[in-house]
Amino acid sequence: MKLVPILWLVHCIFQYTVMRTQKNYEIEELNPCLKEQELTFKCFSEKAKEDCKSEIENYKLCKSFWKKERFKATSSS
Repeated sequence: MKLVPILWLVHCIFQYTVMRTQKNYEIEELNPCLKEQELTFKCFSEKAKEDCKSEIENYKLCKSFWKKERFKATSSS
C-alpha cells in the first residue's frame, strides 16, 4: 500500500522538474542575459555594490549586445 504513494510522489517530482526546466528555457528565451543578471544579483546579496563592478559591467555588455542584435533583426525584416 505504501508503494503507490511513493510512486505518485516520484511522478509529481518528475513533472515539477520537467515544468521548471521548460519554464527556465522560456525565461532564457525572453532574457538572454539571465545568467549575467543572476550573477549580478548574487553578488549584490553577498557583497557591497561597489565590489560587483565586473558583474555589473558584464551584464551591461550582454544587454547592449542583445539590444543591437534585436535591432539588426527587426531592421532587416
